[in-house]
Amino acid sequence: MGSTYRRLTSTRKKLIEYISQSQEKADEDKIIQYFRSLYTNFSRQEDAKRADGYVPGHFVLELKGKKSDWLSGFFQGLSYKKDLDFSLIVVASEGFLAIWDTKTLEDFMLSEVLELSQSKAPNTVGKELAKKYKNQKDVILKKSIFEFNNKFLEETSLSMEIERFEATLEKGEVIRLKVTTENFGDILKELKHFFDPGDPKKAVRAFYNMLFDWSENSELRISNKNPDQATLGSEYIKGLIPGKRSEFKKFVEKYYIYLSEGENKDDFFAKYDVALDAVDPEFRKKHGIFFTDLDLSKFAMWFVRKKLGNIGDKYLVIDPACGSGNLVTNWKSPLELRHKVVSEIQADLLYAVEKRMKGDAWHNGRFTVVPKVEENKGLNFLDKSAENI
Repeated sequence: MGSTYRRLTSTRKKLIEYISQSQEKADEDKIIQYFRSLYTNFSRQEDAKRADGYVPGHFVLELKGKKSDWLSGFFQGLSYKKDLDFSLIVVASEGFLAIWDTKTLEDFMLSEVLELSQSKAPNTVGKELAKKYKNQKDVILKKSIFEFNNKFLEETSLSMEIERFEATLEKGEVIRLKVTTENFGDILKELKHFFDPGDPKKAVRAFYNMLFDWSENSELRISNKNPDQATLGSEYIKGLIPGKRSEFKKFVEKYYIYLSEGENKDDFFAKYDVALDAVDPEFRKKHGIFFTDLDLSKFAMWFVRKKLGNIGDKYLVIDPACGSGNLVTNWKSPLELRHKVVSEIQADLLYAVEKRMKGDAWHNGRFTVVPKVEENKGLNFLDKSAENI
């Protein structure tokens, strides 16, 4: 299970009371208390994109007053797929409780919901599609994996139905959560706790190391030989706190890298400053590290190409203060530079820049990274002749 599940039969009365009440007396607090007693990571409203309830990676909950509104609740719940990660939709109202597995729904239905969600609020989507599909209510209800549709059962029978509901919910697939270019800073704040607290930047290296192999099906393997290492795909993750490796495995296998349409994994590298600030907010200020903005980098490359042409044909370009690699990365603005990257940033961080360039098919094999050395030679070269470099 991707969330903490605790069976507390005494709280079932909260759910029974909610679905037994008339719409005028419905008390949402009762059913909310019920779900919070089952799932410690249950959230709602502001913490769940305005959904009535949400357990990350597991289910979304929609509450309706009238029983006849369950269909709009179904479509409203499905519309949260735009922003939330879940496999099940739960709808509850007066005398009604049902669960749908999103995997069993037709692709056209999900596509229509997500398209409307781009411009309309979930409750509006729910109402519009409930009206459109009102003649298919029975078909949609039959697709549910659990259905309770009668509030007039004896309490013993109700309790049995709730037990069946809990079992269905518990068995539902828990899906992985998305790591996006918008939320990866928050993910890194959690990730850093698995590495040396004295050097949280190791978490940044680990993140960019895992980036290319971190998929929905990837499995983290813990090294039996090296207590501070693990592998994800073909990539090594080093510097783990040995006692937290098992927790780290669960953490990694809870997430996956997600790219929206038009995005590339290089977009994570372009926000290298976000990654550093997430693990150590004072690091860049303390060391005077300010990365070149991606838009400015694009303009600079456009300007060079316009004025100098494809200088990579004849010249070797040197970037004397490489930070994130934005200035010389060119998969979005081809310039075909052959270049050397010279940087004073720490080797762990420079490694991420090298990973970025190796991830670009054009760059691979056409650049050299010159790291900082103990004697500081080969860095402050702008005031020296070529012979003395």
